Amino acid sequence: MSSEDNLPEITIERYADSDREILLKGFADIQEIERALSDTRRPGDEMAEDYFNLVSKEVSEKSGTILVAKADGKTVGFIACWIEHDDDPIQTVESNTFGYISDAWVSPDLRGRGVFDKLHAAVEEHLKQFPDVHFVRLNVMIGNDRAQAAYTRTGYTPELLTMVKRIAPAAAPD
Repeated sequence: MSSEDNLPEITIERYADSDREILLKGFADIQEIERALSDTRRPGDEMAEDYFNLVSKEVSEKSGTILVAKADGKTVGFIACWIEHDDDPIQTVESNTFGYISDAWVSPDLRGRGVFDKLHAAVEEHLKQFPDVHFVRLNVMIGNDRAQAAYTRTGYTPELLTMVKRIAPAAAPD
């Protein structure tokens, strides 16, 4: 039995205002997953609204899109991306303009069943309409094994590892 057996029909649509609450929930869920891996992350319910506003601004200003996955009329996942332009002299000109996936989320009950793959394929189609975009980049936290597996399955390879060292005690929670 494949992971897609008994998967409801999934359609991919552009974000609409009616999807806002599920995006807030998804951003908070992603944050809580990452918060379990790093004490640098704020609680999901505290940051979701501000982060939604930031992502919306980046998408609007940088030829981006937010796509949602729907099953039986219900939003069950989303992916957000935009185009970044760097002037990094160590990178090739071709790689200084790239699609950036800021976030991808799938409802916990449908994870591992191909929903991300459908969202990812649709976001790649969006990015392919820009002739100067040859690469897609994303970030994933070390230890987020499920996300890393999904990204590897869809063709991503690690390129850069950011390392962090705390040199002062963590601030006391408010």
